[in-house]
Formats: sequence, structure tokens, C-alpha cells
Amino acid sequence: FINILGLSIGLVSVLCISLYVNSELSYDKCHSQNRNIFRLGMSFKAAGFSQNAPVVPGGWAPRLKERVPSVNDFARSLWIRFPTTIRNNGNNKILLTEKIRWADPSILRLLNFNFIKGNRNKALDQVNSMVVSESAARKLFSDQDPIGQIVTIKHPEATHDKEMSLIISGVYQDLPSNSHLKVEYLVNLESLKISYEDKEIPFDDVGMEVHDFYTKRKGQVIGVVKDFPIYSVQKIIEPLMITPTPHRTDNVVYVRLPHNRIQEKIKFVEKTWNDLIPNTGFDYWFLNDEFNRLYKSERRLLNLNETFSIVAAIITMLGIFGLSSYTAKRWTKNIAIRKAMGAGLSDILILFFLSFAKISIIAFIIASPICYFLVDNWLSRFAYKTSIDPMVFVFSILAYAIVTAIIIAYESLRAAFSDISITLKNE
Repeated sequence: FINILGLSIGLVSVLCISLYVNSELSYDKCHSQNRNIFRLGMSFKAAGFSQNAPVVPGGWAPRLKERVPSVNDFARSLWIRFPTTIRNNGNNKILLTEKIRWADPSILRLLNFNFIKGNRNKALDQVNSMVVSESAARKLFSDQDPIGQIVTIKHPEATHDKEMSLIISGVYQDLPSNSHLKVEYLVNLESLKISYEDKEIPFDDVGMEVHDFYTKRKGQVIGVVKDFPIYSVQKIIEPLMITPTPHRTDNVVYVRLPHNRIQEKIKFVEKTWNDLIPNTGFDYWFLNDEFNRLYKSERRLLNLNETFSIVAAIITMLGIFGLSSYTAKRWTKNIAIRKAMGAGLSDILILFFLSFAKISIIAFIIASPICYFLVDNWLSRFAYKTSIDPMVFVFSILAYAIVTAIIIAYESLRAAFSDISITLKNE
């Protein structure tokens, strides 16, 4: 039974690893021109630190085509934070999604969108057009024909919380899971101009002049600071603009206090607050508490991992001790005969170590790739992550080998020093 179970686990492990490797090697291969298509990005370098991000100003692509003759075509794809509300005007069905992109019509030519309905070459030609995936069409329209249907979308930044009417002009097959483009709704990029009075898309502007999405104020960049995180390391450090005028959604005041008089100054700030705004509660927190909150789940996972690691180590040691005791008991007569034939202590120790070495090698061959896959899969959630050091596995093997050697040495020495005459008489 143990051999069958071990073989089954080994086959399952090989199959899982093969499927994972095949998925990684075929990533984005669904696009026939994948070798000729490149995604532009920016590299940030400062004080020995570098960061790469697949984001660029909107004006880069047109200028790149103008200045580089070998660029045949380009397509811009924009994702704007916060979910988008989509309403089917026919049945008033409302969905909330983040899988929406505003893109140039040329994206349908560059990437392989297999259209089920509609004309792929003209689907996004109209400013107010939208194409949807097959699964999105089922969720939004059920059994109805999506082509020609009117939907209304609303987004806090893209449409300034105003409703925008769009017409469904195409339906394409769902993109495979091993593709970087996770999109169910594609909207013509030019439709964003409807949301701006000056008929200009702010993220198209290149240079020192910047626009505010909400107030539509224009400003000039007067300084650059090093990138710093405001979210957890699961997210890429995004571009940040700091202005002297508070944002309409930012209602937090940051105060620096002298480290040796923090409580005194907090009471002073609270008194001043109550004097100025008597009917509004006062609350405060420290930035380090805020960052600790960002990693609350990771800290909980760390504690659980430490607990289970200790339990697993204890169970492993008990298992090795039990197995070695059972082996020594089973080999009692064999060891007595070997001793009678002149076998020394080193011969008995080697006999024990070789039997356990085979089991240990098989166990690590099975466990190592599984552990590597699980850890790598967990680290893939983080934008900034450490690499898996092979020395972790080396130290684990050494620790296991030392503990196993001590336990086996104890059992083998106890068996080796047993009385031969009594053993042979009892056996």
C-alpha cells in the first residue's frame, strides 16, 4: 500500500509540475504575432534601486511610431483604478467589474480576439462602441443578442461619476487564463474625451504640464522625489502627484510630533480640534500602525506557518524515532548474527544509515518541487518579492540529516551493544 501511495504521489507531482511548466511556456502564446509584439514599460532607477513597470505616458506610442520606421502599429490599453458600473438598459441588470479596458481600435488587430459576433476590423471604430467577451455577454444579456444593445457605464474617475452610453458592437471568445490581458470589456479610448470639457485626455499629455482628474486644474512639475510605497508590496509603486491643495477625497491630516513629547502634543491637538470642531469626533493613528495593518494577513500566515512547522518537525522526529525503533527491533536477530560473524560497530551503523538514506532521498525528491511550487505561487502575489534561495533546501536537508543521524545512531548503538547470547536465545 505504501509503495502504491508513494508512486501515486510521485505521478501526481510530475503531472502537476508538467502542467505548470507547460502553462508558463505557453504564456501569451494565444496571440499569433506574440514574437513581434512588445509591451512598453518604464524603468525607474534611483540610489542603486531599480524598478520596472509596464506603464508609460499615453503619448509615447504615437511618437514612437513617428520616429521609429520599424514600428508597424501600436495600441494603447488603459486600466483605471476602482470598479466600473455597467448597466444593461434593456433589462436594468447592473454589474460591477474591474476587467474593463479603454483601448485604441488597433488592439483588435494586434492581438488575437476571436470574434463570435460583429466585425473585428470595425468593432471599435465608433467612439461610443464597446466589445465584450463571451462570458461577459452571458452575464449581462443572458440569452439575448448583445449586438446593438445599449449599456450605460459609470466610473468615479473615467466618467467623473457621470453615466456614459455605449453600444455593443462585438463579442469575442474568452481569453485564456495564461494571458496577461485579463479583460472582459473593451471600450474605445476616445470615449473618455466625452468626460472632459476641454476634449483632451489628460493622460495623453507629455511634458511638464499635468492635469488633475477631478478639478481639471493644470499645474507644473517643480520637483521629483524618490518612489515610496503607500500600499503593501503586493502592488507596484504607482505614480503619485503631490499638490499643495488637498484632494476632495483626502480628509487626513499628517502631523509630525517630537518623539519625546508625543502624548502631550496629541492631547494639545485633540483640545484644539474640539475647540474648532466641537461636534466632530477626534481620532488619530500612527503611520507604522497603518503599515502593520497592510501586512496583517501576512503576519497571521507567518504565525500559523511557524506553529505548523514546529508541529511538523515534532511529528517528523517522532516518526523517525518510531521507524528506527521498529527497524532495530525487526533486525535484532540479523544484527546479532552479524556481530557473531565479526561485524563491527561501524558496519551496523552503516547498515542503519543506508536503509534510512534511501527513504530520505525519495522523500526529498518528492517534497522539494512541491514546496518550491507552493512558495513560488505564494510569492507571485507580490509585486516586489525575494527569490527562492536554494540554500533554504540545503539547510533543511542538513537539519533533517543531523536529527535523523542522531536518532538512528542512538537506536543502532542500542542494538549493537545488546547481548548476543540473549538475543540469539530469545530469537
